[in-house]
Amino acid sequence: MASYPRITPAEPAILLTSPPGEKRWGFYQFPDMWRAPGGEIYCAVNVGHDCLIGQHEPSQFYRSDDNGGTWRQVPYGEVDQSPDIVEFSDGSQVSFGKSHYIYHVQSYGPYMQKWHWLELAGDGAKPVSGLIFDAYDNQEWVLYRYDDLPAAMKQVPIASRRSKADRWQEVLSTVDLSGLYTGCVARAWWWDEKGNHIYEDLPHRLQRPWPRWGVTVLPDDTLLWPHCVPNPIAMARKRVYWSLALFASTDRGRSWHKRAMIADDVELTTDGYSGDEHSLAVMPNGDLVCVMRTVLGDRPGCTMYLAAARSTDRGFTWTRPSEIAPFSVTPILMTLANGSVAAVYGRPGVYVRVSGDSGRTWSEALPVVGPPEATLLADRWWDVRYDDHSGNKISCGNLSAVVTGPNRFLLAYSDFRYPAQGGETCKAVMVREFLVG
Repeated sequence: MASYPRITPAEPAILLTSPPGEKRWGFYQFPDMWRAPGGEIYCAVNVGHDCLIGQHEPSQFYRSDDNGGTWRQVPYGEVDQSPDIVEFSDGSQVSFGKSHYIYHVQSYGPYMQKWHWLELAGDGAKPVSGLIFDAYDNQEWVLYRYDDLPAAMKQVPIASRRSKADRWQEVLSTVDLSGLYTGCVARAWWWDEKGNHIYEDLPHRLQRPWPRWGVTVLPDDTLLWPHCVPNPIAMARKRVYWSLALFASTDRGRSWHKRAMIADDVELTTDGYSGDEHSLAVMPNGDLVCVMRTVLGDRPGCTMYLAAARSTDRGFTWTRPSEIAPFSVTPILMTLANGSVAAVYGRPGVYVRVSGDSGRTWSEALPVVGPPEATLLADRWWDVRYDDHSGNKISCGNLSAVVTGPNRFLLAYSDFRYPAQGGETCKAVMVREFLVG
């Protein structure tokens, strides 16, 4: 029988709770936690509908100066959004984008970052598809070929410096996306306050391709960046279908070229891979492993499992994705300095697994929110429509994590059934440290 590193959770810190009885999907959930260049840790919490339309109140922000031990709420203007910094073996550094990417917060609502987007009105580029629904039936997309788009759509603002003592030099990096597709939401559907289904036509606005989820650095200073793209089979199926490409830079981020497709088969999942939720890490033995979400819709029979692919040749070839857990929202893969590997993922609850053999085998899941996975699989009461109501759900399942030591990490997550005064429940957003080993 295989043995695995031990998982020891600490007591959770509660960042915030919603008003009692809060049942709107999207409000007081979707935590995004990151470490700023100065060492402090921030966590953002979405307060608004999970859609490009609808109500969006300002997100809330929290800061810890003691590695997650204590937290305090801070105003948006005091949040350090400096881009993440990558350091090479000779001490030189590079950063990507104009600011750190904050999940949900910067995609819509009052804090949207306009530099993330390229408006297509009047530039001559034409979509290659008609309207195509996503698997949640809440958005209709149109697809474009990257080859048809202007050069600005294939450039990423970056900054570099020779050492920490030097000044940053800003340049534009180029991304070779030949043969690939992108897409944008052309019509968004949601619900009004009375529960009526509403929609709004939107201008064609494409998201700039850049490594907003971070990059992986190989020992020879090659940079790797997984990028989610629509699979062209979507046009025949009339449903958005996702694939995951891997880009590499061998010139310290000045240019990027496709190294491989990590996952693009159309047989093993109902709607593809990632949907822009994936995580790539170098294993203790030097292999690369990428974990990917497969639950991209809520129609009967949609796949839900956490898919993993492995490369033993620095990302040039990949194994066919295989299942390592039954659920898969916002998977995060972390290689710890003590040689352990941790995977966290969610929906319907929140789960942690660990590996002691570079991700080849995994422990049983530790349920952080909700019952054990086997209990959920035996009684599928939780397998429901994802609309504007969250009362029949355990957690949003969307997570974020920060490594805090050679054998530990912080996990930010939501609990939709936190006890409130008067016997009601509310939503709570928590941060909890886990010791591995």
